[in-house]
Amino acid sequence: EEKNIIDGQKWIYFYYPVRLLDLSRKFYYLAWQYIIR
Repeated sequence: EEKNIIDGQKWIYFYYPVRLLDLSRKFYYLAWQYIIR
């Protein structure tokens, strides 16, 4: 049971930065499209 909690925490620590990077990449892409045109 305890191992599951630790694995869950690791997953969150790994997943959140990746998700944030993905979102910020999309945001910058949209921003560039807006600036260029």
